[in-house]
Amino acid sequence: LGEARNTEENLYDFDKTYTGDEGRAFTTEDNGKMTGFIGVKKLEGELMIDQIRVGNDPNAQEIVRALLEKVIEYAKEKGKSKINIVMSDTSDYAHALEMLDFHRVNSDGSDRFFEKRI
Repeated sequence: LGEARNTEENLYDFDKTYTGDEGRAFTTEDNGKMTGFIGVKKLEGELMIDQIRVGNDPNAQEIVRALLEKVIEYAKEKGKSKINIVMSDTSDYAHALEMLDFHRVNSDGSDRFFEKRI
C-alpha cells in the first residue's frame, strides 16, 4: 500500500477503486500528458494514500508535492482529521512528504509510515 515510485508504465492504468465513494484520484498534467497520479482511500475520519505514480521526470519531487497538496486540500474539504501513507521506499518522496508536514510514525520499527494531522 502507499507505494511511491517512478515508473514508465501507463499512468492511466488505475481502476475504479479511486472513482467511487470509497476513494478519489488526482492527477497532474503537462501539455495534455499525465505526469502524475495519486490515489486515496476514504477511511473513517481520515484518508489513506494508497498509490503515487510519477513518470520519469526531472521534476518528480515537484509533481509529488503538487499531488500531495491536492490531497491535503481534499482532506480539509471533507473534514478528515488525518492523512496516512505507507511507502515501500521512503528515499524517493520522503522529502516532499516532510516539506508538507507529514511526520514519520515508527509503528513497525521502520521509517515507512507517514501521517499528517489536519
